Amino acid sequence: MNNIIGYRIKCLREEQGWLQQELADKLRIECNLKTSRGSVNRWENGKAYPEVWAIKCLASLFGVTMDYIIGNSDSRTPEPTEDTIREELRSNPKLRMLLSASSKLSQSDMDRLIAIAEVLNRESVQ
Repeated sequence: MNNIIGYRIKCLREEQGWLQQELADKLRIECNLKTSRGSVNRWENGKAYPEVWAIKCLASLFGVTMDYIIGNSDSRTPEPTEDTIREELRSNPKLRMLLSASSKLSQSDMDRLIAIAEVLNRESVQ
């Protein structure tokens, strides 16, 4: 698809149940951008592209990465860094317990656990 940006903006907007005007209003109010319904329509139809700061705001509004919106990644969320993983382990006792228990699993059980986690993750995004 040659209009991945427009396609993703439209899909994300529709997932939220927003009209083009509502998205334009949110961009104006929450990000102080001079955006109209016509601007959103042109983005979605590939007749124009949003500026970088608009993409940044769109990513924030939709809870996705800028890379996802522009088509550089199919992952909506950023890959965690070592520091964020360490911090999450330090602050989340249940995660530490899960990690400890997983070290005792066979490879096939670990693969099944990962598959379950992926399904749960997909369901929570929808």
